[in-house]
Amino acid sequence: MSELYRVSWADREIRNSRRYFYDNTTRGGQPMYVIQRTVRGCGFLERNGVRALVPKNHVMLFWHGDQSRYGFADESDGPYVLDFLAQTGPQCADIFTELQRLTGGVAPMPQQSEAARLFDEISRRFKEHQFKDPFHESLLLYEFLTSLWRDATRIPAERDPVAFASEYIERRYHLPITMDEVAQAAGISREHLTRRLTRKWGQSPGKRIQELRLKAGKDLVCNTTAPIEAICQHCGYLDPDAFARAFSRKFKISPSRMRQQFLEHASISKNNRIVL
Repeated sequence: MSELYRVSWADREIRNSRRYFYDNTTRGGQPMYVIQRTVRGCGFLERNGVRALVPKNHVMLFWHGDQSRYGFADESDGPYVLDFLAQTGPQCADIFTELQRLTGGVAPMPQQSEAARLFDEISRRFKEHQFKDPFHESLLLYEFLTSLWRDATRIPAERDPVAFASEYIERRYHLPITMDEVAQAAGISREHLTRRLTRKWGQSPGKRIQELRLKAGKDLVCNTTAPIEAICQHCGYLDPDAFARAFSRKFKISPSRMRQQFLEHASISKNNRIVL
């Protein structure tokens, strides 16, 4: 099932020797795409002659065969404790290349961030064999990669209540959130927040949440093979029929038909590709 995102391995390691070192240019075989988080101490990642430190609550991104080297940093105070998550998937190469371009291969991943939560959940489920099925595993990995990408491209918002609420919604739209909950988290009244967000977005918060859910649904319909029922729940819809109706109103096509058209177009493009 090469069209799905899968966990190759996930584990924690404790390295006490500065001889811990890998050169990815010498690692062959099937590419594996790795997110490695520093839990304690400090690692380093070197790419194109540029060496970057990877301190606590930061991650390095690399893949087997890329032009990078990594290991135990001389600057580390004590042992280097790391968690790593190795994965494969249909778009890993493109996503990791873009993340590398945006971050240089090293990025913060605070403990309370959405990316950190997903990293921990995926690692735990892998170790305990608790994925519901390969589609569940694939969806979690895709969401994790998307959260890293979002964090890498997001311009930090001013820390005012409206900016906080906007970010709160955009990070939790797939959950059964209410405006009362958002307003309480932001520290202002529901009515005032609703007016401010409507001005900011040009649409009501409810419509904004639905738009975010349907956009995520479209992305999953076109870029994964997960069942539509699984996608609707992942995007915050409890009822597959409600998801299908909202999707059809928004995009003028059903989810299953959009997936079929996307696959047909991808097949035609592949067959018509000119080989030099």
